[in-house]
Amino acid sequence: MAKAFKVIKTIIGSTVGVAILCGGIYGGLWVARHVKNSKPEQTVNKPFEPSHGSNASHPDHNTLPPSPTIPPSSGDVFNHVDIRLSPSGPVQEGSKITATAIPNVPVDGGLWDWHIEGGVQLIGSKGLTVTFDAYRQENGKKLVATCNGISGSVILNITNKPGTPSDPNYDAVSRLDSVTINDIKNEYLVGGQIQPVPTVKAEGKIDNTTFEWYINGKLVSNEEVPIFDVVDTKWNGATLKCIAKLNGHTKEDSIVLHIRERRPSDPDIVLADTIKKHNLVYKLKKKADGTVYAVAISQDIFSGYPRLDQLADNDEGLIDYTEGDKHYHVYLEEIGEENGTRALSENWLGNALKIPHSVKKINKTAFFGQTSLRYVHLWGDSLQEICERAFFNCNRLSFVMDFPKSLRVIGKEAFAGCDLRETQSLTFNNVQIGDSAFYRTGLYKAIIKGTTTFKEGDFNPATKIERVK
Repeated sequence: MAKAFKVIKTIIGSTVGVAILCGGIYGGLWVARHVKNSKPEQTVNKPFEPSHGSNASHPDHNTLPPSPTIPPSSGDVFNHVDIRLSPSGPVQEGSKITATAIPNVPVDGGLWDWHIEGGVQLIGSKGLTVTFDAYRQENGKKLVATCNGISGSVILNITNKPGTPSDPNYDAVSRLDSVTINDIKNEYLVGGQIQPVPTVKAEGKIDNTTFEWYINGKLVSNEEVPIFDVVDTKWNGATLKCIAKLNGHTKEDSIVLHIRERRPSDPDIVLADTIKKHNLVYKLKKKADGTVYAVAISQDIFSGYPRLDQLADNDEGLIDYTEGDKHYHVYLEEIGEENGTRALSENWLGNALKIPHSVKKINKTAFFGQTSLRYVHLWGDSLQEICERAFFNCNRLSFVMDFPKSLRVIGKEAFAGCDLRETQSLTFNNVQIGDSAFYRTGLYKAIIKGTTTFKEGDFNPATKIERVK
């Protein structure tokens, strides 16, 4: 009996095993066919929900949230900027257009970049809205708005002004944004000159820009940079207007002139013209009596290095100059810029300086730090003032001819740092000597005459001071 039961158990076990095996194969085939023929479940924007059960609170046993899927769209809808124009239809050239960006995603207060296809940058707004002028050559181009990596565009529809000439190249030429009158002084003196300079802002080439200048409504010049002589005060309070024209565009600017008579205390008038000669640039000034003279202000860097022994045409200081219909016959009276912003030249030819007889003033820092300068052979007989640091740190300047009796002022540190040991002595006749004017010069003797004034420290401690009545 027991043996029979064992046999039955073996048979039943084998049957169950076979059934389970067959069931597994059949189930696998059914699942494969079902998955193949079914559609995936949509998971768009499905919120994450943790599984429930004993382990639901443990993060390691939760199901991760599904990755969001970008919804299907037609065109560039996602992360896009719409642009609305006002007015919305065709806009006549010269009108104003207001554009507003409408992003479909937050931009977190970012700055907007507005530009027209081709690189024309619109200035005046970094926000959602910008207003700009309509120009015919931008018709059909895209207005593009960009912020934080998203962008959008719209096509501009700009029409001609009524009566605009039919020009086949109209769309290709420059646009004119503005004209501004510059280089205007607060006040002009009778006997001087007015030289206004227009600054044109435009897109593209502006070679064909024309100018009209009016004073109190009367056309006075068609030059780009005109020069007006101020002969009297009739223009005081007058309006100076500049009109710039480019391809049908017109812009203008105007200012009010202030003109008065000269006073004895007024400085000499600086004229508009300059002279270039001897590799130097000379500025022209006019005195109250109408006399015009020259001031050597800088090196003419396009011509070459100037010579220390040729500051003028001759030792008298004459500069004779002709250019076109202009002719000047003037004398050199000053060397260096009055404000002393720079040395007259960084490089000189030669080592011996000759100051022409006509020179009355050597301005501040005129020969500052000139290491090629070794000798001053001629001071002239009109020199009245050697200004602050005029020869400062010319460390190879060893010989200086005695000063002329006309000299009245030697400025602060004028010769400080020069090696004047070969000079032996210098005579000062009624001269006001500035602070440390000859400090660290090695000068052996200073001969003091008349009303000359100085104080301790203006010369080296070793310099011998000799007073002569």
